[in-house]
Amino acid sequence: MTMVVGGVVLTVVRLTGVGSQAAEGFGIPVVLLLFLAFVVPVVRINIRRDRGSAPADDEDQGSAAGLVLRSLIAATAVGLAWWAFPTHFVSSSVSEGGLHLTEAFGVWGGIGAVVLGIVLLVFAPITAPGGGWKALLGGLVAGATALLMVTALTPLLTTWVEIEHRVAAAGEPDPFPTDVTRVGWSWEPELPIQEVGRGLRGPVVRYRDGFVALDGSTGEEMWTYRRSHSEILGSGLVPGDEEHVYLLYREGRATPATILVLDTATGEVVRERPLPEHEDADSWWRHVNAERMMGVEEDDEGGSVVGYDLDSAEPEWEYPLTREAGRVCLPRESVRTRLYGDRLLVSRTCLDEEHFDESVLESGETELTLALDRLGRPDDAERVLVVLDTMTGEELWRTEVEPSRRLAWDDADIVRPKTWSEGGPVVAAGERLFGLNTGEPVDVVPDHPEQEYHSYEMAPGTLAADTEGAVVAQEELEALGPWLLKRSDSDGEVVSSVEVEWGLGHYFEGPSAVLEGALVLSLNPPRTSEVVEAGIEEGERVVLVLPIEETDTEKAGTPRWIRFDGERLFDPDLGSGNVRHGVLSVPGAVVSYVDDGYRGDDLPSVHGLVP
Repeated sequence: MTMVVGGVVLTVVRLTGVGSQAAEGFGIPVVLLLFLAFVVPVVRINIRRDRGSAPADDEDQGSAAGLVLRSLIAATAVGLAWWAFPTHFVSSSVSEGGLHLTEAFGVWGGIGAVVLGIVLLVFAPITAPGGGWKALLGGLVAGATALLMVTALTPLLTTWVEIEHRVAAAGEPDPFPTDVTRVGWSWEPELPIQEVGRGLRGPVVRYRDGFVALDGSTGEEMWTYRRSHSEILGSGLVPGDEEHVYLLYREGRATPATILVLDTATGEVVRERPLPEHEDADSWWRHVNAERMMGVEEDDEGGSVVGYDLDSAEPEWEYPLTREAGRVCLPRESVRTRLYGDRLLVSRTCLDEEHFDESVLESGETELTLALDRLGRPDDAERVLVVLDTMTGEELWRTEVEPSRRLAWDDADIVRPKTWSEGGPVVAAGERLFGLNTGEPVDVVPDHPEQEYHSYEMAPGTLAADTEGAVVAQEELEALGPWLLKRSDSDGEVVSSVEVEWGLGHYFEGPSAVLEGALVLSLNPPRTSEVVEAGIEEGERVVLVLPIEETDTEKAGTPRWIRFDGERLFDPDLGSGNVRHGVLSVPGAVVSYVDDGYRGDDLPSVHGLVP
């Protein structure tokens, strides 16, 4: 009886703690169990009162009918407990009213106590030998002990159900391929893919609930980390750092968010710490690397970039974003920040207040952003690029550049570096390039004066670049003339140039993998005559390989198609939707993958393309 009462109290208290909307998931099984928890003790008390001093082993107590009835009641209670098992009702999106797994197990701990108490009551003798206070005290101690055991076990059950974590042995990565000709391996995802990034030994697949890392040469799973029932606040790969990925999660409404950093080579946990308290803790942060979490905060003086230490969860540095009197700067959401390893690029544009009505300046961030977008680019607008050291917040360099044509949409970014080069990364702002680590101007993009560029394009036509050179695609202005794939050195001098059919230039703007000897492109719409002539059907999954070096048997620039046995990206009758076919060079292969915009029942495979 003590256990039933304690379980009922625990269940009701914990359901009240998670709120009525989240508690609806347990609905029917909890109501039925609470009903049994009330009925069984009442029936026992009435029977015992009617029987008075009847012996415990009377005829009814041991009859077959009585045993069947007791067994049915016990089985019903156990079945209701299974019905209410947490994984049945935990929502992948807590914002939709679902329970956190820790909360669900907390409720289920009370349910388990209720069920155990009901089973014990059902099979206990109707009358028990007297014992007075000793018997009552013994029952209280036994019930309280069992209840405490159930409560103590719920965190262990939570960890067992919630976390899937397998690590890999250390190993050396294979080199990046210089060219690819065929499908070397395939891997079947369990969930829609959010992103595929480059790890130290191959691709790292990001699901909504965690990561799976594959060996780039074989496609075998190396390690896994998934939290299927946590509230995932964010996850991703660290740009410019192939050694780490991060996951931000929360286990309950009353618990702080936690950041987890994993090693991409083995899947081992590098760091796991609670997040700093923040009034907008779910969305204020922008960037995470292995040591810091960074975000942009606003105040009356112009705001600041703040770096938090992941070990202490305390602010480690603050970089002020000051503004001059009479000037207005892009609001927080429009301050361009880009992380690359331990460097943070900050790009910010300011202009005179006289361009705006007072109502716009006082209306808030959204109206100001819309006004900036309509304004164009006045002469007094200035854009400043700053690069910070993420460990210390120290300003490494700054320079002024021409603002974007659309002020509210800053185009400053970090260009994808070449995988086979020792050159340093570069920052692109409009048509200008700067060394990320030094701030020195970089002139690696070959001149092409005949080509017309949009002023907001980043390093026009650049497919990959670093301080040692670039790979660019430049279009000849002749009618339907060929495209030129050029490779340049650190002075911008062309060291090789390959002609590519004009119609294939459509795909240079899409996902690509730049190898030392070839350019690998995923085919997404539009469909061109070259694709039709190759016999490729609409919606078919295909990769285009363009060699950029001559061989004994192949001319540079000759298109080579890699197909996937008729796999389709979309049904032409349904349309392409938001499907995205991506390619990524990793140690050992070029990976072809399809993200979660795919429409269909079967999830598309991840394929590894090899030489």
